[in-house]
Amino acid sequence: MKLTRRHALTAPLITLATAGLAWAMPAAAAETAAAGHSNFLKTDGRLIRNQHGSGDAIYLRGVNLGGWQVHEPWMSPLAGVNDDYTMRKTLSQRFGDSGRDALIAAYQDTYLQEKDFIRLSDLGMSAVRLPIYYLNHMNEDGSWKLDANGKPDLRRIEWVVKMAKKHRLYVILDLHGAPGSQNGADHSGKVGGSGQLWNNATYQAQTMTFWRTVAERFKNNSTVAGYDLLNEPSTNYPSPATREVLDMYDRIYREIRSVDANHVIFMEGIWDWSAITPPSEYGWTNVCYSFHYYNWNNDSNYEAQKAYTDAKVADEQAHAWYNVPHHVGEFNLFSLQTSWEYALNRYNEAGWHWTSWTYKGTSIGNWALYNHSNAGANTPNVATDSYATIEAKWRHWDVEQDMVANTMLNTVFKNALTGANSLIRNLPYEGTWPAKDKLQAQNFYNQSGVGFDSNGIGFFDAGDWLRYTSLDFGSKGLDRIRLRLAVDAAYAGKTIEVRLDSVSGPLVGSITVPDTGGWTTYQTFTFPIQSTTGVHNVYLVGKGGSGIANLDWLAFGASKVRALPGPSPRGGSRS
Repeated sequence: MKLTRRHALTAPLITLATAGLAWAMPAAAAETAAAGHSNFLKTDGRLIRNQHGSGDAIYLRGVNLGGWQVHEPWMSPLAGVNDDYTMRKTLSQRFGDSGRDALIAAYQDTYLQEKDFIRLSDLGMSAVRLPIYYLNHMNEDGSWKLDANGKPDLRRIEWVVKMAKKHRLYVILDLHGAPGSQNGADHSGKVGGSGQLWNNATYQAQTMTFWRTVAERFKNNSTVAGYDLLNEPSTNYPSPATREVLDMYDRIYREIRSVDANHVIFMEGIWDWSAITPPSEYGWTNVCYSFHYYNWNNDSNYEAQKAYTDAKVADEQAHAWYNVPHHVGEFNLFSLQTSWEYALNRYNEAGWHWTSWTYKGTSIGNWALYNHSNAGANTPNVATDSYATIEAKWRHWDVEQDMVANTMLNTVFKNALTGANSLIRNLPYEGTWPAKDKLQAQNFYNQSGVGFDSNGIGFFDAGDWLRYTSLDFGSKGLDRIRLRLAVDAAYAGKTIEVRLDSVSGPLVGSITVPDTGGWTTYQTFTFPIQSTTGVHNVYLVGKGGSGIANLDWLAFGASKVRALPGPSPRGGSRS
């Protein structure tokens, strides 16, 4: 997804506000910035904030990665069996455990790749919810599958977290399929009754072990937004949560807290607030309540969907005294674009976190952002198809080669996640970023007015700005900025101001943008700036009209010979 007309930064003329004088941050501001940035999230009343709960409000908005770790036959490429559990049994019986694992790996390797995270990030998402089936990581007897180092094999989860970090997404880890099943539905991995978790001490112990091990592994990882304890748990599914479910939440909560005191814990009331008590009743802290909103049988009824959304907003407001954040962990607005637009607008206005169901599907319409172009031909019958056929079909779930974008949903999501709805997102670094190192332009902390995707920054106009947070200029001072930019001749000559610590903060450089030969013709220039030390938030501020330039990356450096105080230098050098 590439911006076709990207206005951003480029060009070689720069004017310094005060040449040759080093800029040092005032003491109070220096203390704040010197601590560096942390993406780590914690709750603060009804908000979730970065900086371990003391920073800016973060809104977790995106999509579920459904169908990757646990097959649901209605939406996943699975035929011949009714659930993921039976699929695994069948493949083991036919091809052995190693053959089973190789086939599942072929599917998972294709279904989610780095390119998928790029697409989600380009939509402006800040989070994904990862549905996990425990049998990807544990054996049925509760023993761990082990990696090459003899440790519990969580590599699939770790890879998702790594990709999310790289592409500015948080991850909510969701135990979608617990040992024995927590609801008996196909989406728990094992169909039957309301699951065996509730009356089987062995499965309960395995669930505690699973969460304690996962929490121990990720306790210091800031890309993990938190832990969603159980997906739609019910002793009589689809009835809402009961006291037995809440007591199970409490057991898992305390198991996690024994090794991880800091991550947000998500607990599902499932359908509405009446099923879950205030956190104070159990002594829970740093928790977020999550709900799944599906107004069934009103697919094409806008007024019914609107009324349903309004009722859910009113329900949350009536329970504001619980003083916890609100997450719509799953939802669907079905057929009408107007229903989607209305709901996402209300969700955003209410300050909710949301992750729709789902990213990919067979041919499931508005349930998915991407549907398969020929799902029937690429859905194996695991009971009868040969090994080679199953593998070949499962390798045809590549988002570029095999999937078709749901244009309506992608448009609605883009509008709900960009522009005035743009989010502060995860950054690919913690602490400070060495100002000398190349920083991709799209790795801003926050911005106003610009367009962005994985290729950089565009639609950069007068009054727009970008903030790059916690850049460390060191103690000796840096007095150059390198920018890789592009601009069309008809738009050249506008200005990019370089300011410190706020949009109106100290001006250390003023770049006059020249023609580089076109919007996609990038050149790298080096410009002098006022010598700067310490840790700062750097703002690039647009001045002079629309279409300032496109920005690929930026970096700071030092001149070989320090400039003496005198007339402001002008001009940049091409590098």
